[in-house]
Amino acid sequence: MLLVFFLKSLALLSALFVFLAANPVHSVLFLILLFCNVAGLLLVLNVEFLALIFIVVYVGAIAVLFLFVCMMLNVKLEEMQGIFLNFFPISSFVLFILLVQFFSFVSQGWPFAVNVVFANYLDWFALLWTVDHIVVLAFLLYNYFFLNLILVALALFVAMLGSIKLTLYHRLDVKRQVIYEQVKQQVRIFK
Repeated sequence: MLLVFFLKSLALLSALFVFLAANPVHSVLFLILLFCNVAGLLLVLNVEFLALIFIVVYVGAIAVLFLFVCMMLNVKLEEMQGIFLNFFPISSFVLFILLVQFFSFVSQGWPFAVNVVFANYLDWFALLWTVDHIVVLAFLLYNYFFLNLILVALALFVAMLGSIKLTLYHRLDVKRQVIYEQVKQQVRIFK
């Protein structure tokens, strides 16, 4: 119980510092800490597969991509502080609404769960007691959400190609090794 409280409080603090950090690189590093804390919470809840996938996908791919883009763009800190002050009233209003919803949810429970009838009702507890987490996740991903899975894979592929295209440029003042030309010269020498 103490570990869960520690991970939750550290996750909330790191989520707060994601928004409060002045440097975008520090913000991404706090985001990585947040992802690691949430993965630790998933491990405590005995959802090992999702915890490992969370680490691999979010920390290993998405957060590193964010860090790469932040370092590549070289955002000026003075500009970020001015933008933050411009949007402070609307962001504080949205934060207030989210906090009211969160505390009403925690204090009263889910108010809509009493009479809701789902079209595709799935007995999660029966599935969890009979099969592993991986089987349930694979069943849902590849039967019901396969189109979403393909679209996310294509979006990540386009993001990867875009980041490669943005960073790949040839400067004329840098000497580069051209393997084809070297092999061609070696073939002429041996002939």
